[in-house]
Amino acid sequence: MAADPAKARWGQAKWTAEQLRDWEHDMVTKELYPLVEALKAHGAAWRGKGLKIGFDNTGAVYAINAGRAKTEKARNVMREYGNLINKYELDVVAQWVPRELNKAADALSRQIGYKLALLAVAA
Repeated sequence: MAADPAKARWGQAKWTAEQLRDWEHDMVTKELYPLVEALKAHGAAWRGKGLKIGFDNTGAVYAINAGRAKTEKARNVMREYGNLINKYELDVVAQWVPRELNKAADALSRQIGYKLALLAVAA
């Protein structure tokens, strides 16, 4: 999200039991949801900015860039995403990132903890 990695914002939240159950096989929804949470947390600070978001999931890249998603669950998350980008007047572009360059985000998504995720980047 930032040109300078030192200025990038990182975060982590635990999946709820309901999310784990409902989104078990919906990887696009699992990829999009943290973006929505980041927009909730930081959207006001990013007001009027352009954001470049990296995903290692082509379905998530397509959903963000096209403004639509295939599954009902992902569409629900996309509606919330759309409301937030309108509220904060954001211009968001998604790009695909090779999995081997996405170690920190993958580590965070596996709930191993922020410090361990940063160590994954160094490995």
